[in-house]
Parts: sequence; structure tokens; C-alpha cells
Amino acid sequence: MFDKFGVWVERINAYLGYLSAVAVLGLVGIQFAVVVLRYIFSYNYLAMQEVPIYLFAFVCMIAPGYVFFKNDHVRVDFLYADMRPSKKAWVDLLGAIFLLYPTMGTVLYFGGDYVIDAWMILEGSTEEMGIQFVYGIKTCIVIFALQIMAQGVLSIRDSIKIIKNSADDKNNISLENK
Repeated sequence: MFDKFGVWVERINAYLGYLSAVAVLGLVGIQFAVVVLRYIFSYNYLAMQEVPIYLFAFVCMIAPGYVFFKNDHVRVDFLYADMRPSKKAWVDLLGAIFLLYPTMGTVLYFGGDYVIDAWMILEGSTEEMGIQFVYGIKTCIVIFALQIMAQGVLSIRDSIKIIKNSADDKNNISLENK
């Protein structure tokens, strides 16, 4: 059961990472088009100017789960890099329990009401001709927190496996020495 959960979380995070990469390409292309249309052809379309903002918000809220899944997130490497795998596992385990979950819980607690309020009024752009999908982008706040928390479960699982294997290896070595 837990392995199925892990497979699904990793698939979802891989897919959202792919979507984030596509969104970055779209962001660059659309922003380039906005600049060309505005400064070369003197054409200004407000909704088109808002698209890069939406894409940037999407990438900033969705890509971190993929980065966590790939284990490419920022760390204090001057300490972490030289640690044995079992010590790294302890740092990851304690970091998830005491930092990741309280932080993501806070994001869910405060962001959840924010997102619900946006959906209740189907919040849109403050500009008349803007994109009327602010509630959709705000939903990324909840997706972000849930995505990170789900990946955190897998990080805790992996850390426990490493710690347990390390302890088993130490027991086997001590038994061999007797």
C-alpha cells in the first residue's frame, strides 16, 4: 500500500516537474512576444501581459515538489556533504519532522482559507481585460503544500530505511567480530 502511494507521489511530482519546464518555456516565449508586440508594433493586450505572471506563479509553486523529488533542493552543503549516509538520513528525518511539516502545515492553515475565499468569489484580475483566473493560481498554494508534504512522507520513509540498514550493518559487524 505504502509503495503504491510512493509511486503515485513520484509520478505526480515528475509530471508537475515536466509541466513546470513547459511553463518556463511558455513564459519566455510569451514574454518575448509581449515585448515585441508592445515596443515594435505598439500593440498592447493586457491579458497577454498577465500570462507570464500566472506562469511564473505556477512554476514557483509547483516546481519545488519536483525539485524535492529529485533531491536537488538547497541544503547547507558545507555540513551535509561530508556526512555519512546514516547522518544525512537523520538530518533529513529530523528536518522533515521539525521543519518541513510545521512549515507546510502553516502554509495550508493560512493559505487554505485564502484559496477558499478566492474560489467562493471566483476571483479574477483587478483589470477589466485581465485574466479572470486568480482563484486557479491561488489553488497552487494548496497544491504546493500537499505536494511537498507527500514528498516529505517519502523522504521520511527513505531516511528510516537508511537508518535501519545502518543499524543492521553495525549489528552484523559487531556479531562478526565476536
